[in-house]
Amino acid sequence: MANSQINGKPAWVHKSCWTLAWVIMIAIIVIGCSRIHFDVNPLRLLPQSLPEVKGLTAYIDHFSRPDELILAIDGPDANAVEEATSTLAARLRARPDLASQVIDRPPGEEDPGAMADLVAHILINQPPAQLDALADKLSGGQSAKRIEETLEKMTFDPSPAVALLGGYDPLRLVESAFGGGSATMAGPKFGSDDGRLRLIYLWAEKPLAREDYLKLIDWTNEVRQLIKTWRTETNAPVELRVRLTGEPAIMSEVSSGMQSDLMGSGFSTGFLVAAIFWIVYRRMIPLLALLAMLTLGGLLTFGLSGLIVRDLNAMNVGFGAILIGLTVDYGILIFQQNLITPGDPRRIRAAVRAGIFGASSTTAASFLALHVGSQPSLAALGSIVAIGTLASAGLMLFLFVPWIARLMPKPGPPTPPPAWLCLGGHSAKWVAILCGIALSLAGAVLWHRGFPSVDGSDRSTRPRSSEAYAALDDVQNALTGGKSMSSLVVHAADPLTLRRDLESIRPKLEDQTKSGALKSFYLPVDFIPVPDHAQNNIAGAIPRMLAEEPRLKIELSDAGFGPESAMLLESVFLRFRQAANSPDTPFLTANAQWMIQRLVSCPTADGSIWAAANLEPRPGASLASLQSEEVFLADWEQTTRAIQTRIPREFGRIFTMLGVLVVLLLIVTFRRLADIVWVGISLALSSILTLAVMTLAGWSWNFVNAAAVLICLGCGSDYSIHMLLALRRSASVPEALADTGQAIVVCTLTSVVGFGSLAWASNLGLASLGQVCALALGLNCLIATYLLPFLWHFVHRAAPSPK
Repeated sequence: MANSQINGKPAWVHKSCWTLAWVIMIAIIVIGCSRIHFDVNPLRLLPQSLPEVKGLTAYIDHFSRPDELILAIDGPDANAVEEATSTLAARLRARPDLASQVIDRPPGEEDPGAMADLVAHILINQPPAQLDALADKLSGGQSAKRIEETLEKMTFDPSPAVALLGGYDPLRLVESAFGGGSATMAGPKFGSDDGRLRLIYLWAEKPLAREDYLKLIDWTNEVRQLIKTWRTETNAPVELRVRLTGEPAIMSEVSSGMQSDLMGSGFSTGFLVAAIFWIVYRRMIPLLALLAMLTLGGLLTFGLSGLIVRDLNAMNVGFGAILIGLTVDYGILIFQQNLITPGDPRRIRAAVRAGIFGASSTTAASFLALHVGSQPSLAALGSIVAIGTLASAGLMLFLFVPWIARLMPKPGPPTPPPAWLCLGGHSAKWVAILCGIALSLAGAVLWHRGFPSVDGSDRSTRPRSSEAYAALDDVQNALTGGKSMSSLVVHAADPLTLRRDLESIRPKLEDQTKSGALKSFYLPVDFIPVPDHAQNNIAGAIPRMLAEEPRLKIELSDAGFGPESAMLLESVFLRFRQAANSPDTPFLTANAQWMIQRLVSCPTADGSIWAAANLEPRPGASLASLQSEEVFLADWEQTTRAIQTRIPREFGRIFTMLGVLVVLLLIVTFRRLADIVWVGISLALSSILTLAVMTLAGWSWNFVNAAAVLICLGCGSDYSIHMLLALRRSASVPEALADTGQAIVVCTLTSVVGFGSLAWASNLGLASLGQVCALALGLNCLIATYLLPFLWHFVHRAAPSPK
């Protein structure tokens, strides 16, 4: 036994090689799977090269908290909504282990100190000359005049806002800070005008990053449980809704859907593939071996993806179903060859090697061609499927072949193709006639109803069913009245440069307002902290103002104002003293910080800083001219239009790549122009049917399923190639169908199942990709298997001999 040999080599060498191979595969699976990460950011599904997408990404990265949950409370009765909001906010505040901060009122209303924080923050960071001017107005001989002006305003302006602000701030510090108070309108809203919708902003107990999606899922579930308990204890009416939205809720839904898609699509595809194999072949042992091989191939692909791609998102998480549907074909080819040459691994491998190598190379090339598009998520999907296809092909050739030869060493009884495959001469002819009729009807549909529309909205990035997105849409409609809101995100190297850049943008925004493109805008210049300004003011104007505090209080009292009129003055001056005594210690409360951080980001380690200018554009207005290298537009409506413009160009690149790929493949395979034309005709006819069905079904093209053109026509051309090769070998259509038809149909069914299972994916973009791919591959097979042989035979004047 020591000298026994396998394939001309000592047995111990053979066993050592297999042991090493298994160790390497297990290491790849374990290490790679541990490195897999879910990317739950829906913006990663959009074309990253678009400036509008860069604007949305910049806004999310710098002005959205991944641990800030929004609770939307709505109902038919405003009073009930108000009471529910107050009691629920109180219940949340009683759970510090669940919420570190609960905000259900504007900072100035819920926490009067927050308004003083904002005023003090703005005044401290004003240019020194501007604060010196305010100090002069509050000096002896000038302050009394300022108080008198306030009294005149309160006398002659009957508006409640003037009376309220005048009694609260006779020295008009708010006016000096906010420029008349209009800046306060730039903050977030907490409810609709009719009071039937209210918002609660909720922070997690500890800061959470977007990568902590498992913790986000647990946190949002705990919040839901608290809401459920609160509803029971307070007998909240059924019509009162409390929904979770905001970034944590969306990321929780997306990540949960990704986990479901990753496991569910693979298991469902494996089950359906097993059912197809059993219905057609009725063999249990090879079926179990095939399922084991598909499982190993999936795990190896998962491990390799962790080493190479790492990030999985909602678009490429369904690779398992695609991979099973495509690579099971190699196992079927090996099984069929084993029926012809049972128990001989060398002959089996020699017979199928060229076909499997060609098919896997073509499939891998088709998916790698997704890199020509502008969606990194689809490019990652292409890389994963290409890696998995080649890896699975290698496993099938070197592992499944000896397995199946050992499991089935003797020929079994022949398995005739089921009648429902319609591969007999007469039945196939009737299917071909029906295909011709369907093509005529498809042409009529496209002539009268046109081609499928183009959808450039964000719908393809969303989950199929999402409470968070539905609530977000309702909140935006209720708070803005359906108006389009957007932000101009500006980046600068330092705070002072950011102020100057914002001021340089002001003339452009004013021009857009005059032209009617903008209804309004707000530049958060005053909120930007400038350390140099603060240092100069603390050393100059602020001590002068603090020295006047006792006299200012006396003047307010002499003018008839009560003690409450000095509360803002005292609070602001207290912040001044805190800033002077401890310059490095922030005096802002959490509410004030929350307000400011929605407009100005905290400076990064290198000192760079971002600001978000709020815009209210008119419907249909184009604001692309506002963008530059450091200025980005964050607006879904503008992004939708940009994507709609990009999709036709995307189609152009896809068709160019497809044409090059298919032509090269056909030249290598046939080296005859006539056969290349036949493949082109088959692809064209199946495309007509695909487009017509999409139009009738109301399906639209988007930037995700546009890739289906490349995937399906690149992979689907194999069906025509195999059938043409069979026709060249055979003397009649029935022989070609018997020789190759069954293999093509079974392989197509498994591929359709793989893509079709994605039609129920949680992400609508991935679902649309699965739908279109399953449809196109099925119709490719229908034309190539049933119509193409009869057309080819008719042209070549060889009469079929039906059985």
